[in-house]
Amino acid sequence: MQTPPTDATGLLKPGQTLVCIGDSITYAPEGYVTTVREVLAVRFPDTPPQVINAGIGSDTVKQMLARFDDELLAHKPDWVSIMAGVADTVYQLLGRPGATRPEQQGSTPEEFGQAISEMVTKAREVGVKVALCTPNHFEDHWQSGEASLANRNIVDKTAYLYQAAAQDDVLLVPTAEVLLRAVQQARRQGRRLLFTPDGFHPDEMGHALMALAFLASFGYELELPEVQ
Repeated sequence: MQTPPTDATGLLKPGQTLVCIGDSITYAPEGYVTTVREVLAVRFPDTPPQVINAGIGSDTVKQMLARFDDELLAHKPDWVSIMAGVADTVYQLLGRPGATRPEQQGSTPEEFGQAISEMVTKAREVGVKVALCTPNHFEDHWQSGEASLANRNIVDKTAYLYQAAAQDDVLLVPTAEVLLRAVQQARRQGRRLLFTPDGFHPDEMGHALMALAFLASFGYELELPEVQ
């Protein structure tokens, strides 16, 4: 597993390019990708890294795999981050009306792990470094399905991300774990903390914490705020 550096520049160097692939959580116009881009632009005003949002709403991991080569070839990035798993879980549990191709359907944890492994291999073959972001968990107020069942599925998918990072020497970004830690801290204080309006799409605070986790994983010294 890639470990963050201790120097001031971090893993993503000035002038380099990062492509962020994902589903609607990555696509969010004012989400974690935008915050990462803005923070790095302030830190490196002369030659900021180029941060490209390649998220597509409702994209499954198999759809990301299908467009992976084009994203790499088009942008020639130094890094690619992958955040997948939430749309896959929704469609695996509930189905996807109107889906006409297999890759539009949700994935089992095993299928998820295989697609992640293939993307990591494709990136490494062309010298692109990979960061794997853990998918956030579902909250109890998700109206469309059972959150506990969805979260067991998310946990199983996340295990494959840890395996890929350990085996392929790529960076693991604990975006989900940061949100869970904040929820646990609040619970210990007798408070209920929610990060989503619908049960799985992060709100502004959720995206802010995810961005902090992302930047910290790349070696930028940013402290996560304590929950009061």
